[in-house]
Amino acid sequence: AIIGEGVIIQGFVNVSANSKIGDFVKLNTSANVMHDVTINKFTTIAPNAVLLGNVNISDKCYIGANATILPDVKIKRKSIVGASAVVISDLSAQSTAVGNPARIINK
Repeated sequence: AIIGEGVIIQGFVNVSANSKIGDFVKLNTSANVMHDVTINKFTTIAPNAVLLGNVNISDKCYIGANATILPDVKIKRKSIVGASAVVISDLSAQSTAVGNPARIINK
C-alpha cells in the first residue's frame, strides 16, 4: 500500500495490498480498505466503512459510518455516502447517496 502525507489512520483499520491512500485522508476506527482501492486527498472514511476491491474515491469525499462500497465502483469528487449505505454503482460528482441499495438524493 502507498500512504500519503498527513494521513490519519485510527485503531483497527485494515489497508490491503496495492491500495493508495492520498494526502490528508482520515481512516476512522475499524474502516476496511480492501485490495486495489484508491482514496484521493482530503477524503474521510467513517468508522466501520468497507471499501471492497478496486474502488476509486475522488478528492474531498465523505463515506459514512458502516457504509459499504462494492467492487469496481467510482465515487466522484465531493460526493457523500450516507451511514450504512450500500453503493452498487458509480456516483457522479457532488452526489449524496443513501440507503440499501444506495440511491442519489441530490445531484
